[in-house]
Amino acid sequence: MIEQRNATTEKIVQVCRDIYEQYNNDTATKCLIAPHSIVGKVCDHFIFGELHLGFKAARLLQADVFSFPPNISPNSFVVKLNKLRTAITSSFDHSIMGGGSHSACAISVEALAHISQAALDDIKPLSLTMFGRKQAEKQVVPWESVLIRAEEVSERGS
Repeated sequence: MIEQRNATTEKIVQVCRDIYEQYNNDTATKCLIAPHSIVGKVCDHFIFGELHLGFKAARLLQADVFSFPPNISPNSFVVKLNKLRTAITSSFDHSIMGGGSHSACAISVEALAHISQAALDDIKPLSLTMFGRKQAEKQVVPWESVLIRAEEVSERGS
């Protein structure tokens, strides 16, 4: 279970890191409506700012380092990413500097949500044989040691 969780969280972190770096690279405009213009740069900066603040709020980005937040399930984190996606795409209903609607520019943010959900969907069910007798035998503690431990605890309490 831990291996699956770690693999899933690493996929999600990688996708988030990739989209963040894409917008952090200011050499090429990602805006689909007004590429190679000041309006396109404003569009890119808007998305980058929303991603930066959203990732920080979700505790994915701390001190410019990406790591999956502790004590949160991948499912809960994908829910947070979907809320971030919704917030960014709904913000584009307003035009940027009179350059028309830029809602299509949030396509990479849409991809972030889809890829993250796909990482969750890739988790395969674990078979019961993984938790069967052979695994349990590795953890069996003999009754003698349990009783000795119980005696030690009761003697300290006396």
